[in-house]
Amino acid sequence: MSSRSTAVKIDVTGKCAEGSLIAIPEELNFGERAYKEACESEFKMFNFSPVTINFSLICRPSKPLEIMNEPENDIEILPICGAISPGRGEKVKIVLTPTQPGFYELNIQYCVRSHLTADTAIPLIEPQNLCTLHCMCYLPTIQVQDLLYRAETNKQVSKVSLWKSLCIDDFNIALKNLLPYQETSVEMTIPFVDLNENEKFLIKLLVKNTKPIKSTLSLKKQSTCLCNDQKRKSRPRTKSTLKNDCLYCVHDHSCSIFPTKMTLSPGETGILTIDISSDTLQPSGIFWDLNIGEERYINWNIKLENQIILSGNYLNFKQINLKQRCMRYQTAWIYNDKECEASYTVDINNLVMMNKKHYGIIFTCLNPQGILKKYERQPIIFGFCPNRFGIFKTTVLIKVNGIASILNIEAESTCTAREIDVEHDNCPLSDTFTTPEIEVYFNHDCIIASPISTHGKLIKMVMVHNHHPRDVLQYTWKNCEIPELVKINVNPTCGLIQPQTLLTFMIEIDVGSYECCLDIDLFCDFINLSERRLEEKKKSKEEKMLCQLKNEFTITDKGILLPKEPIFEETKKPSKFCKTLTLKIHTYDSESADDKVELHYQLKNIPNEEIARKSTTFNKSISANAADMSTHIFEKLANYINKLRRVRNFRRDIINSSSFSKTLKENLNNVHDLKYSQLPVDIGRRKHQAERTELVPPKRHVQDVLHTMICMIVHEEFNFDTAHFSHPTDIRQISYQKTYMEEHHHHRRHTCNKVCEILGNERTIDATAAERKGTFKVQYLQKIEDEAHKKWEDQKIFEEDAPLQPRKSNDEKFFATFPFPYMNGKLHLGHAFSLSKCEFAVRYNRQLGKRVLFPFGFHCTGMPIKACADKLKREMETYGYPPEFPATEDEPVEEANNDVVIVDKSKGKKSKAVAKTGSAKYQWQIMQTLGLKDEEIKNFADAAYWLDYFPPLAVQDLKAFGLFTDWRRTFITTDANPFFDSFVRWQFQHLKARNRVKYGKRYTIFSPKDNQPCMDHDRQSGEGVGPQEYTLIKIKMLKPYPKKLQSIPDTTPVYLVAATLRPETMYGQTNCWVHPDIRYIAFSTVKGEIFISTKRSASNMSWQGFTKDEGKIDVIVELTGMDIMGVSLKSPKTSYDVIYTLPMLTIKEDKGTGIVTSVPSDSPDDYAALVDLKKKQPFREKFGIADHMVLPYEPIPILEIPDFGKLSAVTVYEQLNIQSQNDSVKLQQAKEMVYLKGFYDGVLLVGPYKNKKIQDVKKNIRDEMVNDNEAVVYYEPEKTIISRSGDECVVALCNQWYLNYGEPEWKGLAEKALENLETFHDEVRKNFQACLDWLHEHACSRTYGLGTKLPWDEQWLIESLSDSTIYMAYYTVAHLIQGNSFRGDKPNTLSIKAKDMTPEVWDYIFFKDSKLPSPETCKIPKQSLEIMRREFQYWYPVDLRVSGKDLVQNHLTYFIYNHTAMWPKQPELWPRGIRANGHLLLNSAKMSKSEGNFLTLSEAVKKYSADGTRLCLADSGDSVEDANFVERTADAGILRLYTFIEWVKEIVTTSSSSFRQGKPTTFNDQVFDSEINLKIQETGDNYSKMLYKEALRTGFFELQSTKDKYLQLSSLETVNLDLLMRFIEVQTILLSPICPHVAEHVWELIGKKGTVLNAGWPKMGKINEILIKSSQYLMDAAHSFRVRLINHSTVKTKKQQKGLVAAIERPTSGTIYVAKTWPAWQSSVLTSMKEMYTKNGNNLPENKVIAAELAKKADLKKYTKRVMPFVQMTREKMESVGIGALNLTLDFSEFDVLTGSKDYLRNTLDLEDLEIKFADEAEDKTKEECCPGAPYITFSVKPGLPVRFVNPQKCNGLFETSIKISDGDTTKQVITRLAKEKNIKDSSTVTLYRHEDPVLGPRVIPTENIFSNKQKLSDDAVFSLDLEKEVVRIQVGNKTHDIGGEIIYCAGI
Repeated sequence: MSSRSTAVKIDVTGKCAEGSLIAIPEELNFGERAYKEACESEFKMFNFSPVTINFSLICRPSKPLEIMNEPENDIEILPICGAISPGRGEKVKIVLTPTQPGFYELNIQYCVRSHLTADTAIPLIEPQNLCTLHCMCYLPTIQVQDLLYRAETNKQVSKVSLWKSLCIDDFNIALKNLLPYQETSVEMTIPFVDLNENEKFLIKLLVKNTKPIKSTLSLKKQSTCLCNDQKRKSRPRTKSTLKNDCLYCVHDHSCSIFPTKMTLSPGETGILTIDISSDTLQPSGIFWDLNIGEERYINWNIKLENQIILSGNYLNFKQINLKQRCMRYQTAWIYNDKECEASYTVDINNLVMMNKKHYGIIFTCLNPQGILKKYERQPIIFGFCPNRFGIFKTTVLIKVNGIASILNIEAESTCTAREIDVEHDNCPLSDTFTTPEIEVYFNHDCIIASPISTHGKLIKMVMVHNHHPRDVLQYTWKNCEIPELVKINVNPTCGLIQPQTLLTFMIEIDVGSYECCLDIDLFCDFINLSERRLEEKKKSKEEKMLCQLKNEFTITDKGILLPKEPIFEETKKPSKFCKTLTLKIHTYDSESADDKVELHYQLKNIPNEEIARKSTTFNKSISANAADMSTHIFEKLANYINKLRRVRNFRRDIINSSSFSKTLKENLNNVHDLKYSQLPVDIGRRKHQAERTELVPPKRHVQDVLHTMICMIVHEEFNFDTAHFSHPTDIRQISYQKTYMEEHHHHRRHTCNKVCEILGNERTIDATAAERKGTFKVQYLQKIEDEAHKKWEDQKIFEEDAPLQPRKSNDEKFFATFPFPYMNGKLHLGHAFSLSKCEFAVRYNRQLGKRVLFPFGFHCTGMPIKACADKLKREMETYGYPPEFPATEDEPVEEANNDVVIVDKSKGKKSKAVAKTGSAKYQWQIMQTLGLKDEEIKNFADAAYWLDYFPPLAVQDLKAFGLFTDWRRTFITTDANPFFDSFVRWQFQHLKARNRVKYGKRYTIFSPKDNQPCMDHDRQSGEGVGPQEYTLIKIKMLKPYPKKLQSIPDTTPVYLVAATLRPETMYGQTNCWVHPDIRYIAFSTVKGEIFISTKRSASNMSWQGFTKDEGKIDVIVELTGMDIMGVSLKSPKTSYDVIYTLPMLTIKEDKGTGIVTSVPSDSPDDYAALVDLKKKQPFREKFGIADHMVLPYEPIPILEIPDFGKLSAVTVYEQLNIQSQNDSVKLQQAKEMVYLKGFYDGVLLVGPYKNKKIQDVKKNIRDEMVNDNEAVVYYEPEKTIISRSGDECVVALCNQWYLNYGEPEWKGLAEKALENLETFHDEVRKNFQACLDWLHEHACSRTYGLGTKLPWDEQWLIESLSDSTIYMAYYTVAHLIQGNSFRGDKPNTLSIKAKDMTPEVWDYIFFKDSKLPSPETCKIPKQSLEIMRREFQYWYPVDLRVSGKDLVQNHLTYFIYNHTAMWPKQPELWPRGIRANGHLLLNSAKMSKSEGNFLTLSEAVKKYSADGTRLCLADSGDSVEDANFVERTADAGILRLYTFIEWVKEIVTTSSSSFRQGKPTTFNDQVFDSEINLKIQETGDNYSKMLYKEALRTGFFELQSTKDKYLQLSSLETVNLDLLMRFIEVQTILLSPICPHVAEHVWELIGKKGTVLNAGWPKMGKINEILIKSSQYLMDAAHSFRVRLINHSTVKTKKQQKGLVAAIERPTSGTIYVAKTWPAWQSSVLTSMKEMYTKNGNNLPENKVIAAELAKKADLKKYTKRVMPFVQMTREKMESVGIGALNLTLDFSEFDVLTGSKDYLRNTLDLEDLEIKFADEAEDKTKEECCPGAPYITFSVKPGLPVRFVNPQKCNGLFETSIKISDGDTTKQVITRLAKEKNIKDSSTVTLYRHEDPVLGPRVIPTENIFSNKQKLSDDAVFSLDLEKEVVRIQVGNKTHDIGGEIIYCAGI
């Protein structure tokens, strides 16, 4: 069979299916990623086609990216190829590692391959997009946001210039644009800063991470200084190269930057500090490597320039008004930072040429040359006075030691259309602006707001003037805030400024917690609203045109075709104009001790922008638009104001004056031309005014106009900053502030009085006093007080006599006294404050059942009354009657510092006399200020008239005050009262007999004018100041004498006398110091010698026996320091044969003799001055000092002091790095270090007393020098003392009677008395002890004044402090002999005459062992003597004496001394207690008439009532620190008292059926009862300790709060009437010592018999502390629940959310969760803390110790971040509750307390349902919020439907309302809800009805029968709801009815 081939044809048909892949999701967003931060994501590919697809994946950019280079290389795709079967899917993983900053936008595409192993895709099929990938890659970027600097010695550093010189913008560009592996360089130049030794200049860069990723930077110093020859090489960066590339030189520490590493989170800010020290003495540069991450490096070159330069190179005189025609000055400051002096010159050729060019003096320079001392800065003053319009520009060349600097000067002159010619300081100045259309001016370009304490606040004012004649401007201020540094707000922030109107804006500066110096620009945008209106009209017109011409537009498929020519012009928006106001802010740390002195320096020496301004005269015409106004008043004001140095609060004084309205009416005749646009009012008010028809504005508008005009004349806010000091008690500010404020108040008061005089006001205006309104409550209290006074007086309740039976113990009685006030004026509030302590104590002790005695006398002894009477005589003799005083401003010397009113014991810068005189100069004027008329004032020329006039006024005021005083015992002092005169004579006879009074020459403070000793009470200033002993070293002048002394004979020795306190140092003299400018005199002494000293010290010497005639100086010649400069001297003790007089510029003329010995070995001042002379040759040449006078002299070792060696001054000079004799702070510190230690531990190295301690031989050396005629003893006052006659006192050596205080035996008795004395404060006891240590001889006599004569030498009067030491004993018998009179000139009870009170009688009364006087010599019956003796023995000793703390040093110490002298063997009669209090401030300021801050006692009682005043005094303070009477507190106290009385009336008049009665039964009853008992205990303790502020707090404020709480908690149950009545009784008694009048009134209201003064202290029941704690727990819990309810109900919105936000529905239900115990970890912490507390002696250790201990506990590891906050919270809790804060559980059951008060909680939270559960049942989050003592509450809303409730009753105010009804509500519940909604008090009167037909019923027309077709709902009916269908039904029994949408309710039927 053969093979054959066969062909077969087969036709194959089919369809090619096209496959496709789909990705889910179709977009991958990797978000924001950091550089090289790997991230991954995935998507899933699905094949929904019927064929298998072989794919490969690729990545391509979505669009070309110019800034990125092949970003697809950063993508890794897994898997990159594969095959997917039909209907299957496969995951694809994408890994992105971004290596390029920028936005990644890539497409993942797939290509189809022919088969799985094919290398390429099918060519005809394009790659298809599968998935899109997005990612943003950031490089870490840090930017400098702001800079701060602190340059305390260089005020002229500008923030803007500093920003530019530091090239911050270039630095930010480098930080932003630098790419990985790149390197760049930035150069910063730090300008010149004027630094002293050891000072620093800090620049703080505020940097911020601007990217959403973490950024890190690190710094490494590479080379230090340009003085180093090594240069920095650029090289590749590695981590290792940063470690070994450091070069060092002498300037290594001149610049440092910290921190060197910084990591910032996204958006976080940090501070990079550049610290420049004073070590840099030449230009230098510092190179730093700045690594900003990702291999990016910046070569940071910081250049420092240190040379003598200008503070700035630009001076600008901005828009000087041409018409003012006065020179304006500005300053350019130059600095010298060299070690030597430097001369400077100003090349003024350009200024001269400018002046010639313009034919006048345009520019001038006041000081074109001068000398700069070391580290000194000086101003160069330039002036500008234009004579024509235009801009003037020129330059000057300033050379300093060859270094030249160019200063650019630019000035502009203007003349506006509407001139307001006012004083330059107060008128608005124009600002520089570029848009002439907006004419708006600021009064200041720059405001200096410094210094401000950290966390402080400062208020500044700025004035803005709209100069447009017709256009209204809209303004918008942009507030500024730098976190944690400063926040600035401008008020008002936005608004309108009318044409030709001036507005004032308040700038509030809030400072944070960091010190800084800031230049901050505030921006204000202005828009011309007139332009805006034109724009709006134009737009409206354009819209109409568009509508009319719309057919002219052609619409095609290519869009809209417009006509070829525009049919209207394009509208321009009104231009916005921005003006800038610069604030210079300097803040200081209030806790920094280093800034104390520097701050004072800055405050006083801050350079002004303009100085030496000349006053300008005011224009008589204030406004062109008010030309018709009568202007004569303003002419007078202008002429007067020009004379004032400062104008303060001028406007406020005018506006507040009573004659203001009257003056307007009389002087403003025609105001028709006034435009409403002139009135500074808001736009709404202006619109209303414009619609009115009157041509003349109302009076208030005229006042506004005048107000504005006065603002323009004198606007005090621009010159005086009331908030300059944020901490008034800051020790750095007190002295400066007092001086500043006193000057301010003086000028303010003086200005106000002058204005009132111009305005025609006859009386002095008190600018601080405002008219009181609403005085009804005060009058109500005053009526009560009058009734109480009458009741007490009728019952003679204050009169107390000693009982017939002897006293069994001291506790039976209480005897209190107060130092009798001086009777030369009315009593003031300061007296009331001190005597109120006695008053409260007396009343409290009476409540304890004691007999009490509080007598009150009046002091008239001394010279003030006599001096004032004599002044009145002289004034009438000189100026006639009534006197017509000259109008001169100069005060006559004789009338300076007059006495006026009661002596104020408080200390201060102003003396007590000056503070009370006000602005009066003459005694007649002073009397007028007391309200006296001329006819009566003349009577005061007789001193006796004072004694009759003021004591009755004082009694009247004290009675009105309610003082608990037995007025039978009152009296006055002096010999005008023969009984008291006899008593004082008897006292001094015994003192002399016991050798306590001595006579002889002694050094005493003496008034040459009065020719008698000047004691404390005789002084106008200088109380407590005594004589200071000096050793006067006689330094002999050698020949030849100076020219002015050559006429002195050769035989007459001439001595320079130097006063020293350290005669032992005379061995080390090297020279003698004199001041070149002080005036000296050479005068003859009694020994024929010539002394050279100041005239002041010579005056002291003339009274100490140095001159022939006492008080007279035989002046030979007058000299200056230069006349005796460089003369040769021979001084005792020194080893140098010749020494010389040298210049010292720090010598003061008011201390010593003006001649100072120089001991540089042990005096830091002397050594510093000597070093300066040696180092500075120009200084020596200036004063003609040759080198041989200085250079050979070196310090001589004379003392060896431990720690300081043999040259102590040299040692401390070097230790403290003192630079010169001007370094006063360090020199003072040096003296404190050396002098004290030198006295106690120093050992003498030379002389006969070698190797002996200084304190042992000091007096011996002085005595030897005096005996050898090398020295004399000399005294002068420690400080300046001015007598009441205005004389400066001296120390005189005169014969005098004196009390020998300080004598050892007497001092021992006084110290023993002090040991048993109750002082109430440790500080007072220490002051007494210190006083006993230094007190010695006290002059007890004088020759001028009023008083008692010394019994043995009647030419002398006993001075005022000496006759007032034991007069308390006289009080005990005064009522028996005074006869109810002040002078004792009326018949008395015992019919005793003054002459019968012999010394024997006084002895028998007061001395226990004294025998009964013989009837032959005594005319007083024995029975009368026994009565007086019994009175004394019963009442004595004094249990309490109260006074101001300043009397400790004199009167109170003398009080102790004299009692021990009179009763040395009867210590039981010595004082038992002294309470010294601080002074009283009035509204936080010292009381002073001159400052208008003063209240007399009568004024206070009239203004606030007696009890209102007493309450405020009690609340003012208790400690020895100054108290503060705040008038707002007094007003609040009046309201409290009135409210209490009215509440008691309400309780008493309410029917008893409204209360429960019986014993306390409920929980709230028992708590209230316990709290009353607790307050009784606490208040009693406070009263016994004389802590009356605390007693008022516990016995009134807190007790009232407990009552309010009881009423609140018992609101749902009736309160207990018996308990309320007990509360009222207790409250009345506790309040009685402080507010006795109110207490008396309430006592009567509650039906008590007798007087409240006889009520004993309330009995205290049992105190249940557990109940009190549980009640407080309930109140705290309720408060926290209410807070949480508010937070729950508050709508929370997002910042970008717009439109209306739905309100949150108020919850109806609540669930309270109570924790049984603490969570386990917190229990562990508390247990551990309690153990540490016990081990550490019942004190918690520091937190770091606790943290270390807790870190060891394993169970606390997971709570590490929460442990220490919990510890701190517990520590703070312990401060209030004690050790109980560490308990794991409470002392009571929280669950039971909350359950028992469930109704109260439900009511106070306005909930319908409330459930209480344990925290175990709560969610985990709730459990964390809940802990013992802190329950947690959640709220919920019960679903329901609203139903309309309609009231058909006629004439009824209950209208329709909507009430929500929930499923299951009963009718009763709904009624309750309705009653609460409609405020129906009695819900039982409400009845509900339903319509029988719920559909048609509401639609039926009402008939007379309102119940027709309605069914009443029973109380037990239940509502049911179908929420889906919104249907409400009610079930009554078994039937259900549809309600429909309406329910009828009726009330009162």
